[in-house]
Amino acid sequence: GSTNTNTTGTAHNTPGNTTTNVQQIPTGNSTGTSNPNGQADLAVTFLDFGYVDAATNAFVSSTSPSTAPGMKLAVKFSIANIGTKVTTDNWQFAANLPTMPNYIYQSDIQRALMPGDRIEYTIAFDEAIRKQSSLSITVNADSNNRVNERDKANNLVTKQFSVTKAQ
Repeated sequence: GSTNTNTTGTAHNTPGNTTTNVQQIPTGNSTGTSNPNGQADLAVTFLDFGYVDAATNAFVSSTSPSTAPGMKLAVKFSIANIGTKVTTDNWQFAANLPTMPNYIYQSDIQRALMPGDRIEYTIAFDEAIRKQSSLSITVNADSNNRVNERDKANNLVTKQFSVTKAQ
């Protein structure tokens, strides 16, 4: 099995640069084989929330990061193929980010995932909604509906995160 980590740049009115860091991580979950009679099944899992440190550009986990101006909040999530058949290699995901104005991040085309494989993503964004103590992020694993899946219900996942609201 393999896990890729994609880090995407700042999302507000104009998206920042996308950076990709691919690391093979043995998970033991990948079957490495695709059943031609099976079906793929993409599933979203939220992993962590926090911010990107301005000095080091590294992700920092936080239970309630500040929405102060200049802060880049960040969310980590994974998309896994928990089905029995390889996905197509033309799927995309979308992330609805809690920014002012509202912003929906559309990913580039993603690679095919074998059964048991997953990709981990980190999306950082500035211009977070400031006057709320909870922010909601929604990820849609197959926003262009190109993967024939046995279960679409686990594609669209919303998670609430606590923040320290800035005035």
